[in-house]
Amino acid sequence: MSLDCEECLETFQSGLEGLALQAEVDTRFPSFRCEKCKVSPYSPGPVADGENLIFLAIHPIHFDEKTNTLAPLAFEQLTRNDLSLLRHEYCCDDLPQTVEQLRSGGAADRSIELCVVLQASEIRQIKDANGRVLGVYDTALSDRMSHASLFVRKDYLADKAARQRARMIVHRTFKDRIRQLQEVSVTIPPCRG
Repeated sequence: MSLDCEECLETFQSGLEGLALQAEVDTRFPSFRCEKCKVSPYSPGPVADGENLIFLAIHPIHFDEKTNTLAPLAFEQLTRNDLSLLRHEYCCDDLPQTVEQLRSGGAADRSIELCVVLQASEIRQIKDANGRVLGVYDTALSDRMSHASLFVRKDYLADKAARQRARMIVHRTFKDRIRQLQEVSVTIPPCRG
């Protein structure tokens, strides 16, 4: 059976959201097959393995208050909706706007000075006994071409314990990759522009 990218695009544009969309994508296209397709009409194309992805860490809500380190709670959105990431190659114009929206979207004491940067291939290499755990999709928005989404395999959405395991898997992968947001443009290849 060959993959029809039109089917992938239609599924992502179907109106399904959050867990319903993740489950439908996994049911119809197991093993994250739609990653190879453009699934957003606003997207520059699928997320390539070598692309650097940015997760913006919001202080204090993504941090353990006792240790001031990135907490598993930071990844709760993965099992509620999907986990938003930014594609570094395309986020030059989006990054300041995104940071400001997230910072001003809550309590006055929010700050976004830290982020996690890793390549799509590192995320795609995370496996368990049943295969790959996570997929990265090009879910560009009309006002944010750089937006990407991290999806988890649907068996990790089945119940509270499974969702907790999914968040812990992502936490283990991301926690040691935290860095200063201001260093990102200096330490990884420049944005496309």
